[in-house]
Amino acid sequence: MENHIQDYIEHHFSRLVDEVENETESPLKAYAVLNKAIEFIEECKEQIKPIAIRAAERMGEKTFTTDGVKFELRDGRSNWDYKTCQRWADKKAELAEIEAELKANAEAAQRSMSQLITADGEVLEYAKRTFSAPSLIVKS
Repeated sequence: MENHIQDYIEHHFSRLVDEVENETESPLKAYAVLNKAIEFIEECKEQIKPIAIRAAERMGEKTFTTDGVKFELRDGRSNWDYKTCQRWADKKAELAEIEAELKANAEAAQRSMSQLITADGEVLEYAKRTFSAPSLIVKS
């Protein structure tokens, strides 16, 4: 990619960020514009990817530098599918039951820690709940 194209993109998106920070542009509008730009760029990247991989394969090396950019060509990964194995399905179902029990125990602990102590004094285990950062979804 020619540097002037990259510079042009960086300049305009940096200007958009500055306008939002200076409160001369709506942050929600800018967020929507950037979201749409990312979607478009991802679509373009996916269209070019198989062609770029073929070009990289012709380089003859897994790691190479061309046009001032360092690349690494990696083989695709393999995956294992256990869904056809009954023993795996049984253990997965057992794990789901344990998770449901630990979640229920955690919810009980929020109400009262005394609910986690059985009649014989055993303290029940419970799951730890964590939260992710809020996100903003752009709906079309």
